[in-house]
Amino acid sequence: MDPSKPSKKQKNNPERQLSVCHLFPALPLHGAENHFYSLAKQLDPEKTKNAICLISAEGELVKDFRAMGIPVTLIQKHGRYDISIIWRLRAFLKKGGFDIIHSNLFTANLWGRLAAFGLKIPFVVTVHNIHSRHNPTQARIEIFFDRLLVLTTSILINVSKEVESSMLRDVGLPRTKLCTIENGIVFPEQGDLPSKQEARKMLGFSDDDNLLVVIGRFAAAKNHITFISSLPAVREKFPKLKVLLVGNGEKEAEIRETITRYHLGDTVILLGLRRDIPTILSASDILVIPSIWEGLPIVMLEAMAAGTPVIATRVGGIPDALTDGSTGILTTPDSPSLTDAMVRGLSNLPHMEEMAREAQKIASNRYNIKRTAARYTDVYRTITRECQFRRGIRDIIRTIAGKTLSVASRAGTLRILMYHRIDDTIDQDILCVTPFAFSLQMAWLKEEGYHVIELEKALDHLRSGALPAKSVVITFDDGYEDNYRNAYPILSELSFPATIFPVTSFSRGESSHPRYKNYPYPITYLTAAQIGEMSRNGISFGSHTDTHPLLTSLSREAVMQEVLKSKQILEDWTGASVHSFAYPNGAFNPNCFLSLETAGYRSALTTLPGLNTDGTSFWELRRTEISGRDSLLDFSLKVRGGLDSLHKLYQSLRRSR
Repeated sequence: MDPSKPSKKQKNNPERQLSVCHLFPALPLHGAENHFYSLAKQLDPEKTKNAICLISAEGELVKDFRAMGIPVTLIQKHGRYDISIIWRLRAFLKKGGFDIIHSNLFTANLWGRLAAFGLKIPFVVTVHNIHSRHNPTQARIEIFFDRLLVLTTSILINVSKEVESSMLRDVGLPRTKLCTIENGIVFPEQGDLPSKQEARKMLGFSDDDNLLVVIGRFAAAKNHITFISSLPAVREKFPKLKVLLVGNGEKEAEIRETITRYHLGDTVILLGLRRDIPTILSASDILVIPSIWEGLPIVMLEAMAAGTPVIATRVGGIPDALTDGSTGILTTPDSPSLTDAMVRGLSNLPHMEEMAREAQKIASNRYNIKRTAARYTDVYRTITRECQFRRGIRDIIRTIAGKTLSVASRAGTLRILMYHRIDDTIDQDILCVTPFAFSLQMAWLKEEGYHVIELEKALDHLRSGALPAKSVVITFDDGYEDNYRNAYPILSELSFPATIFPVTSFSRGESSHPRYKNYPYPITYLTAAQIGEMSRNGISFGSHTDTHPLLTSLSREAVMQEVLKSKQILEDWTGASVHSFAYPNGAFNPNCFLSLETAGYRSALTTLPGLNTDGTSFWELRRTEISGRDSLLDFSLKVRGGLDSLHKLYQSLRRSR
């Protein structure tokens, strides 16, 4: 056995550290690479063990990563068409015993996926930018390979919603392969940044200079040439204008030539690559981003965090983060518009600074690097967990069948989803869905236009024939505490209702689910206080009995005791009537119907798969179980009914044994 690879027992350890290989072309002082440097410092070392592999060159950041204790390996590609990189990189990945491969930027995305093909290691790609509309040939090549290699990719992480929309719209990738995790930044502590006056003194500028800065790679996308052509008109109005260009790249010679052509040698200063970006931002009146396409520029987020005013073009993910007239100025990437925006900004710096303070508040909540790092860790753990349940050819057949049998949801039909636990774990409890997977599933429902309806309201509409197409109910069985801790915030953010069926003796601490008797860590359940809070905020509750027995094994008197006691307790905890019931283990018979009706229930939910129609008995409502093995594609197939027939067959085979 290869000692570098985890054993089966280690794989089932819910707290196991995951080994992640990060692929980059190189590690220069550029946006994506700088962001990963900040990200790597925040990744939980108890959950991830990180290594870096480079395939083009090293770069300025290599020594920084090695100083952090992260190994960096260069497997150099010799020229554009050196296909030997595939086998050399494949050998490295195979030997490394990695749980996850995570690539950034097109060169690493392409060669990494080719090298990893067939290794059965989950492959994650981060997409930092939309495809260039100004270089059609390059865009066509990148789109071709993104489409070709999507089946080898577990998930593509987009740095903004606009980038995700571009991958859907322009590349044609399926939504089930995409998610968005916005870039994050390190927020300076109070006193970490020099004052504007101190920063200017450090950089050699006076207090009355009008100081603009552009930070970014000298490349076509950053639009430096057009920006420089807009500066003479700005200098006419502001003779003390100084402009700093931070970066390097293939356009440097053309930039220098343009500066000379417009006689801006005493105005525009090229600083090259710098490590003192916070000081430069503190010294500047305004950061200008003149780009013609972007993902979500890190430097803009850094300026927002530092309280530096921003003027940026309305491209890519920028409008997602910056609101024109409220947190900055948005403009278009042409010379007259850039000139107008800079003149307006410099003419009213107090207003720009006021908007910058508002931007700083928003950035501190939305773009904290710790939040971003936690989301990336969630991706790694979720993808690893899903892959543990994969069964090769069986999954392929299942997916083909699911796609073939999926149908559009019709008006007058109701899909009820059934969950159990929502928790962060990489063990093989199939009843547990990770919070990240759950958040993707809920986002998919919203983006696909599904109507998420509270159970009792949905059943009323089903009775009256008033249910719209794409109607869904979300339910949870047993009443695990993680429903409150992990599912409830996600549902609240989307304003989605749900119904939870707790076992009341579990919530009282008098018993627990036998499934978790010998579990490696304790499983906790909802408290009465948590149930009360949720019931006041969009979550309804139904009964799942008091002790979770098989109702089919009890006398009618015992059944009545179970269903009445749990109903009365829940009504006391919630202050609301309880009319819905979920059969423990899905076990029921016709005798249960009379007991439930006598106890005051109006409906009961089974574990039988399928869609509910106006002809479905309200004592035998069908549900679609969502499990820990389900990828977002699996989830979409289940919601569309593509797997109903397979689930019915599976349940029939189990009952016949």
